[in-house]
Amino acid sequence: MVAQLVAGGLSTRIYVCQLGGFDLHSSQVPTTGSTTTGAHATLLGKIADGINAFQDDLRRLGIQDRVIGLTFSEFGRRIKANSGYGTDHGAAAPLLVFGAQANPLVHGPNPQLPANAGVNDNVAMQVDFRSVYTSILKDWFQVPQATLNQLFGQAFPYVPVIKQTALATTPGAAPVAGFSVYPNPAVGQATALFESQGEAVQLSLFDGLGREVRRYVAGRTLGTGPQRVPLDVRGLAPSTYHCVVREGSRSSALVVVVSD
Repeated sequence: MVAQLVAGGLSTRIYVCQLGGFDLHSSQVPTTGSTTTGAHATLLGKIADGINAFQDDLRRLGIQDRVIGLTFSEFGRRIKANSGYGTDHGAAAPLLVFGAQANPLVHGPNPQLPANAGVNDNVAMQVDFRSVYTSILKDWFQVPQATLNQLFGQAFPYVPVIKQTALATTPGAAPVAGFSVYPNPAVGQATALFESQGEAVQLSLFDGLGREVRRYVAGRTLGTGPQRVPLDVRGLAPSTYHCVVREGSRSSALVVVVSD
């Protein structure tokens, strides 16, 4: 239904779908047999099937690059099961960002679980959920940082949950004027050209998985007018990359081929 609404041109920017039943203080897993089965596993299967079907619909409708999804809950679960084979409310939980333009990475290391954890022990939080929210609002919805600081009461660390190569096509993002890269294909060295309006610039190179492999300009003001930035691509594997320039609310991306 949501995929059809998006494809049909409805102007709603955010849709929320809900699946209940996760508050499993008891009977989260069976009393005998594998702990990979039971009520919680069944619910996770429904989540997986739903996301898979949704992404299939988006691809069928040709709008997979226009939609980012994420899962959220008001609380997580604790480390150890209680006497009722369930888990009580916890301090942290996984959050999934999905879609064709989601950065396919795990953000943060695997949690370290103590061997003698009790029923009251929590998984330590690594990434504040507000960091994820503000990062998506900034990158996907192009909400200015000053507005985010006002809405959330403070600034939160940035989390690159969206492929940086997608930002140039984010709805509402104006392009950086005159952006080009030459020579292309590049061997060892290339040059990025663009017109700066005197705001802070970030210029980076990303691989096909959306990982930043080189950062050439890191939030510096370069002045107003034509800019020439050398791009050192030595040491990179021959492949197709994406060069992304961002200045203020504007962004542009180009495919750059690195040859040997």
